[in-house]
Amino acid sequence: MSAPGDELESLTRDKPEALELVRRREEIDVLPSVNLTGGAEEEAEEQVRKDRENDRALKGQTHISIFKILKWQIVGVFVLMLLQGFHVWGFKLDQWAFGIFLNGTLVQTYFLVRFIVEHLYPKKG
Repeated sequence: MSAPGDELESLTRDKPEALELVRRREEIDVLPSVNLTGGAEEEAEEQVRKDRENDRALKGQTHISIFKILKWQIVGVFVLMLLQGFHVWGFKLDQWAFGIFLNGTLVQTYFLVRFIVEHLYPKKG
């Protein structure tokens, strides 16, 4: 196998100025980067870090409150199912009304959880 420099020289044999440009480019890439902005870059990184922490805290608060609401919704549907099933206190819904309510609640819960996940935790890229 040939070294990368040998391959480069063979490709630029007819054009020495191209070889010189490539070598200069390699030298520039090797030079250490110079911080031209001073402390502005560090301040921006600190602000990004703070924004990420705030975002995580907000996501955590939202996560907790929405899932509390969903928990109580599920408890309510369960109580309604018990009342409908055992006719406690004379409670009775028509089958079609109970079915629409139950299925509507399940569909609403599914789409709410899907919406939450998509907007709180977006795909990267």
